[in-house]
Amino acid sequence: MWIPVIIATLIAVYVFHSLENRRKLERLRKSFQCEPTKHLPNSWLLPLGLDKLGKVIEAEKTRTYPLLMQHDHEKYGDTYSQSAGGAYVIITRDPRNVREMLSKQPKSESFRAVP
Repeated sequence: MWIPVIIATLIAVYVFHSLENRRKLERLRKSFQCEPTKHLPNSWLLPLGLDKLGKVIEAEKTRTYPLLMQHDHEKYGDTYSQSAGGAYVIITRDPRNVREMLSKQPKSESFRAVP
């Protein structure tokens, strides 16, 4: 009896979180006056970027993570976005984008570089 209620609640939370992330992204994009990035597609069977997480874990085990990232950059460009555990992540290898984001960092958002 509770299972349908739990499933419906999880779906509602997921939809709300997705819509809220889109609104935040749009505000952020407008504050930087930039174009939307290409977005790494997600599998509906494994939402929240879990499909990518599986690939990352496997690449870490085989020590091929840089090749995985290089492949994504070649496919989606120097700057692209993806879902990671429910968070919206922008990945770039373009130093101009990094400088621009850090120089115009809005007070309401936080950025951090991942080496």
